[in-house]
Amino acid sequence: MKNIPLMNHWIFCKGFEESYPFHKISGETVHLPHQVKEIPLNCFDEEIYQDIYTYQKEILLPPKEEAGQWSLQFDGVMVSAEVFVNGLAVGSHQGGFTPFTIELPLSVTQENPLLLTVKVDSRENPHIPPFGHVLDYLCYGGIYRDVTLVFHPEIFIVNSKTDYVLSDRVLGEYSHTLFVKNDTGETRLVHLKADLMKDRDVVASLEKEQELVPGESVLTLTGTPKIPVILWDTENPFLYDLLISLRAEGVEDTRSIRIGFREISFTEDGFFLNKQRIQLTGLNRHQSFPYIGYAMPARAQQRDAEIMKNELALNCTRSSHYPASPYFLSRCDEIGLLVFEELPGWQFIGDTQWQDKACDMLESMIRRDWNHPSIISWGVRINESDDHGEFYTRTNNLSRNLDPSRPTSGIRFKEGSEFLEDVYTFNDFTHEGERSVLIDPHTATGLKEKVPYLISEYNGHMYPTKSFDQEERLVEHALRHTRVQDHARRDSAISGAIGWCAFDYNTHYQFGSGDRICYHGVMDMFRFPKPAAYFYSSQISPEKNVVLEPSTRWARGERAIGMMPPYVIFTNCDAIDIHYGEESLGRFYPDRQRFPALRFPPVVIEKPLFGLWGSDWRNVRFSAIYKDEVVKTVLYSKKPVPSTLRIHADDLSLNCKSWDTTRVTFTVDDQVGHPVSFMDAVLSVEIDGPGEIIGDSQVSLISGRRAVWIRTSPGECGVITLKGQCRGLVSKCIKIEVTED
Repeated sequence: MKNIPLMNHWIFCKGFEESYPFHKISGETVHLPHQVKEIPLNCFDEEIYQDIYTYQKEILLPPKEEAGQWSLQFDGVMVSAEVFVNGLAVGSHQGGFTPFTIELPLSVTQENPLLLTVKVDSRENPHIPPFGHVLDYLCYGGIYRDVTLVFHPEIFIVNSKTDYVLSDRVLGEYSHTLFVKNDTGETRLVHLKADLMKDRDVVASLEKEQELVPGESVLTLTGTPKIPVILWDTENPFLYDLLISLRAEGVEDTRSIRIGFREISFTEDGFFLNKQRIQLTGLNRHQSFPYIGYAMPARAQQRDAEIMKNELALNCTRSSHYPASPYFLSRCDEIGLLVFEELPGWQFIGDTQWQDKACDMLESMIRRDWNHPSIISWGVRINESDDHGEFYTRTNNLSRNLDPSRPTSGIRFKEGSEFLEDVYTFNDFTHEGERSVLIDPHTATGLKEKVPYLISEYNGHMYPTKSFDQEERLVEHALRHTRVQDHARRDSAISGAIGWCAFDYNTHYQFGSGDRICYHGVMDMFRFPKPAAYFYSSQISPEKNVVLEPSTRWARGERAIGMMPPYVIFTNCDAIDIHYGEESLGRFYPDRQRFPALRFPPVVIEKPLFGLWGSDWRNVRFSAIYKDEVVKTVLYSKKPVPSTLRIHADDLSLNCKSWDTTRVTFTVDDQVGHPVSFMDAVLSVEIDGPGEIIGDSQVSLISGRRAVWIRTSPGECGVITLKGQCRGLVSKCIKIEVTED
């Protein structure tokens, strides 16, 4: 098998005419991933990108070294695509979240070069999931994931699935199901081999010879190696390399994947990974970014996984409400972030043809992703939809037949919903601040017996919170996340809770704040944290990272009645000392009475500490105490003024083989290093070298900060330099190297 990426130098234009597939068109040169229209950050009409567009690329086929067939693999085109080669219609696909492959007829590939034309319809089609009713997220439009030209020999491996049984860390029964296609037109003898490798050494090998009839076949390699293996888990996500090869006379094909060995189970007493109970603590994620929606390359997708695992200290996420990017999932495998993946949809179930498409999407998702050790459950129910016994019996059976190694789940928000899945997953929006935090699982399920139970959403629309909201709202937003996670841990029958959500996101006009943004995240769209993020990041051992995050802007008049309590400090340390000016106010401890189930409760102070309205206002110092020592100190100024413009890049080295990206953040800090929260001055970003800014180069600060993503140009190496200016402040100049490596 030979893969040739088709990511660079496409011609793109709005509209489509019947003559386009027959000749080169005029248009803009673009590179994949690509969104049909760059959109504003907010305050836009979501119909501005919903139209018909054309992508075109000339392909020069390399000489064939053996008999075989060329195909085109599209990882994601939103919403539907019609594909032409040299004027011939060769295939089509509906649905933007799942991949599709188009085999090219031999008559077409005998011509060289090829003129590839893709007609993209980005309009929301009610006959295609997830559309048909209102939808609380945008789907944008375009060829937003990878496109690859693939050469297959006459006999080739289409897909493979690895299954195994573990016994006390020993690999017992072990099998590889191979989906193979024979295009020779005759029965052939093939030799199959699967080598399991650890650090480039083969530790187990299975092989056999078998006659292969023409057409598609399913073959199996099975053995019992009985070798010890390193288990994959959230703390040590060890991955093995698996090389599968197929050989016949004059034919050879190989497939390389990475796998991890682990045992998962959802029970009435919680979720177990490798026989150890783990409380699932996670946040839902939309894969969207400012200005270009879903059309972000590998690095940005991988970075989101790293933020969730390393900055937010989560152990799981849900790919709401559609299959995630393959790059995101692979990074989850590498860093040990568990994933609940689900089929596309939102509350609506269409007619039988719509349901057929949904089942096709579910099957495609499972077949694409079944070798990822990070995935722990398949979501087989349209998010928050009503019961539909016939449809959901079908989706459950489909999932169980394709992959019995993972339990099925189904997202609902109505109590007593029909339970057809293996795990009862429930969106619990009970908590409104004053009311009870979570309902009892028996009440949610309507069942007398205990069943595997997972909270798949909470908070979100119940308390939207902007990063520039009043401090009291930000603190309450954080406490609502804290309360739910504490209560979820109090009941061993609750496997965990996945909050809504990680990042703010663009949405339709029926939702959000009227500006096409849902402010439901614990981080904003630029991945800057709100105080709620600090609750999650504090749930990690101080031996790994000391957390001290007072939830305050430290301004007398920011809160009602002049800085009234509660004062909430998120920390994983033993205690907090507070000095108001030079006066010691005492030592304060995590609130274990209010949050008994949390590993690291926040410090919550209910009594007024800092005087009344009109009294003196001083500097303040918070000191984190761990093992009787001060391990971290945070200062706030009584009189903050803009002092520096801080610049930071997530990456200092990028690639130019195809377009690459990194986030660059700008923060106006006061004299002790805190963002000047309400500074909304204009930030001007200057860039030089082989790159450009995605979106605007002149923007308003939001809560004293702003981020941009920069985009490289394929084939252009060198050094990108960036700096920012804002109201007389000039940042340092940062340099990012762009290479072919």
